[in-house]
Amino acid sequence: QYVAVDASVNYTQVSIGRSHTCALTSAGAVKCWGRDNYGQVGNGGAINANDYFSTPQELTSLGTGNKFVATGTWFSCAINSSDKLYCWGRNNARQVGDNTTTDRSAPVAIDSTNNYLKAALADDNMCALRSDGKIYCWGSNGNGANGNATTGGNQGTLYANDAANTFIDLTMGDNHGCGLTNANKLRCWGVNGNGQLGDGSTTQRTSPVSVDAATDYTSVRAGRVHTCGITSSGGLRCTGNNAFGQLFDRTTEQATSFFDVAAGLTFSKIAAFEDSTWAQTTGGEVYYGGGDLPFAFSGDGVSTMVRVAPQAIDDSRTFT
Repeated sequence: QYVAVDASVNYTQVSIGRSHTCALTSAGAVKCWGRDNYGQVGNGGAINANDYFSTPQELTSLGTGNKFVATGTWFSCAINSSDKLYCWGRNNARQVGDNTTTDRSAPVAIDSTNNYLKAALADDNMCALRSDGKIYCWGSNGNGANGNATTGGNQGTLYANDAANTFIDLTMGDNHGCGLTNANKLRCWGVNGNGQLGDGSTTQRTSPVSVDAATDYTSVRAGRVHTCGITSSGGLRCTGNNAFGQLFDRTTEQATSFFDVAAGLTFSKIAAFEDSTWAQTTGGEVYYGGGDLPFAFSGDGVSTMVRVAPQAIDDSRTFT
């Protein structure tokens, strides 16, 4: 069940990795905790496979006023008060972005001549949104995950993705990604074996393609092999693998195109991780669907493998 963490501190954002978490305080400080086997907690200590931090560690080298934090499987990034991108943690596929394969236990500046708005981290690659609305990607490019019309290799160079379009949001799953353009349209790329791109096929796309073109979106989030987005009217539409009920449609049937789910609810925020989805209504209620074992992602005190019906969680509270 849910427990309060660092209860004396107010937070504005949180991001979860495979076994670590980073969060942004109301003062813009970055704090991370959990497993630190590749330096993903980022407090500058020696990298040790047995290290765990059970309390939030403040990354003092980043100072305060930071604007954004994100986690991948074993690495993390933040955007500081000057809109500069910093990353740390596992770097075996050049996913940190410093064009090396050296794991980093403390934040290092990435592409320091450019400003960034957001970043989306996956297993061993990532994409980030520059202040000019362009997406750049680097790291492992298996199955075209970097969206630059190539496949394979660990790409240390920052490659422009879909440079003809301007984006306002982005997300990364396991070897696939999606961007939301300034026209509120979705463009997705990468592996598509479970229909996670939502283009009506299971065909891999090494460059971004338009998906669900008739629908306007305000946000999009990808899990391991599924994707969900909130429409301009507050609806929820999902596609991809549904083996654990993560598409919120009360079935376990896979979909290759986005379709409406959770009818009757209006949503304002969404998050996805692995085979799970969380969605927050405009009233502040949070609903969960997907795989719940062995880590009890739902937090509702009940352990079950599959949740095909969206489940309200911690429903004595509302969230912002």
